[in-house]
Amino acid sequence: RSAQVQALLDAHLVKPEAAAMQHEATQTLLHHDGPVRALLNTTPTTPQTSTRLAQMRILLVEDNLINQQVATELLRDEGATVDVANNGQEGVKVMVESDANFDIVLMDVQMPVMDGLTAASRIRELFGDRAPPIIAMTANVQESDRAASLSSGMVDHIGKPFDLDHLVTVLQKHTHRQTSATETAAERPKPAQTVTAELVALAQTHGIGLADAVQRLGGRLDVYQRLLKSFAKDLEGAIDKIDEWWSQGNATALEQWFHSIKGLSATMGHASLSNVMSLAESSVRANMPRHAQPAWLSNVHRAIPSACESLNILLDALTQSMPQQAPANGSAPFNPAKFKQDCAELAALLQQSDMKALDVFETLRQAHGKAMSEQLSELGHAISVLDFDAALLACEQLMSQPLTE
Repeated sequence: RSAQVQALLDAHLVKPEAAAMQHEATQTLLHHDGPVRALLNTTPTTPQTSTRLAQMRILLVEDNLINQQVATELLRDEGATVDVANNGQEGVKVMVESDANFDIVLMDVQMPVMDGLTAASRIRELFGDRAPPIIAMTANVQESDRAASLSSGMVDHIGKPFDLDHLVTVLQKHTHRQTSATETAAERPKPAQTVTAELVALAQTHGIGLADAVQRLGGRLDVYQRLLKSFAKDLEGAIDKIDEWWSQGNATALEQWFHSIKGLSATMGHASLSNVMSLAESSVRANMPRHAQPAWLSNVHRAIPSACESLNILLDALTQSMPQQAPANGSAPFNPAKFKQDCAELAALLQQSDMKALDVFETLRQAHGKAMSEQLSELGHAISVLDFDAALLACEQLMSQPLTE
């Protein structure tokens, strides 16, 4: 739910509710002037200006978890409602089975199971003139790729890494919700942090165009930091994975992985890594069946560890520069009610596939990790690999457990 809707609630109960929890919540509400009581005692005010994609329902069809999380968070911050499908086949299924009337579809082109071109053609066949506009999103930006997208029934083509303002403009154009430049500037969310010259210089030293990357994300340095953390972790162990696919002759898996990392590298502003991945993507099939290790694969072996080191250096600098939470009081006794309240906050973010869940989990771990270290391990692992469905299940299991001080 949006922050505005959440603000209407004075408290919440976690199922299954214990009698003590009900009593505590009721007593708290009776003696606290919460938001509902405040609303009853004030006159209505003029609502704030809506965000640029307010009331827009978007279906995002994207196989990469990091791309899913970033696009979803940015679009929801602009006021849109976003549903996610993991590949073209799921996207078609959602369109057929969902009761939602989607205003527009954002479709990745290169995906496993069913690619975006096939999915777009299938949606057009099934829905005809009732089909919403479909926008292609791909790291391949050649004219032939654009032509293939349009011929499959898509109405536009957006390259990766996408620029948030450009993406918003395209979405408004094809849903006939264009706004003036003045309105657009007024409605743009205000960045929470700014990129300092020191951070830009450090990033540049390591071959990362930080300023441009953050600008493409609408100035959201916090989003960039979460993306950086996930991307750096995604690259860990990548060499072993690549070598395994190479030894198996699995050109499809290699090509898809190189394609994904090419786009994510560009999103991060790491142009040299993106270029290495682009060459690998275009070369892998030409070198199958495998013989001696080709030069491009040797470049991949060198580029990934170097990129991991650079990304982690920048991540450390960003972490130190961002506002820090006050350290938890390690000597404070464990509070089961507070733990479940914090878990409920995390669960709400996981349910919305919101990358803020990474930061909220870290705060939860610092506050309760001393007493709940073992219980939090499964949840922490799921969040670290961006498996938000598994993380939500683990979080709900923690909330349902009977806990004592």
